Amino acid sequence: MEAQSRSTLDLLKSGAPDIRIFKAYAADVKAVDGDEGAYRFTITTADVDRDRDVIDPAGWKIDNFLRAKGPVLWAHDYSQPPIGRTLDLIRTERGLSATMRFADAETYPFADTIHRLVKGGFLSATSVGFAPIKWAQNEERRGIDFFEQELLEWSVVPVPANPHALIEARAAGVDVEPLREWAA
Repeated sequence: MEAQSRSTLDLLKSGAPDIRIFKAYAADVKAVDGDEGAYRFTITTADVDRDRDVIDPAGWKIDNFLRAKGPVLWAHDYSQPPIGRTLDLIRTERGLSATMRFADAETYPFADTIHRLVKGGFLSATSVGFAPIKWAQNEERRGIDFFEQELLEWSVVPVPANPHALIEARAAGVDVEPLREWAA
């Protein structure tokens, strides 16, 4: 864990103008009643993460994210179209919660595969992609305290999902071939 924090710290200290940070969370996921394809996720919290970092919930800058129609990606893959869009974003004392709608099968078959994996309970992790604005090293915790950050996107991610989930998904009838193609 320390190596990851140090590399994040080194990146932040470098002063590079285009720094992007990704933080993954085991998310609370709830289907939205009466809206097939829409789900509410907890996308970030104020808890200390695996890298010993903390993101201040009050520090999120979200205006540009919302103007961009709230892109939701698969695993921060910026080379692929979004798998969905954010319908609403709620700031809480503990972090951010978002409702998103997946692209339908006709529009984007890969997004539909991810949708079915979420619906089946095989994927339930999210990760926020952000640009740090104000931060400080926390010597005691050996991590970073992010005080202000701009949300760029958020992603449905396979980590920390169980690697056996895809085997179970296939057994349940979910076509996971698009994931294999994406991985290749």
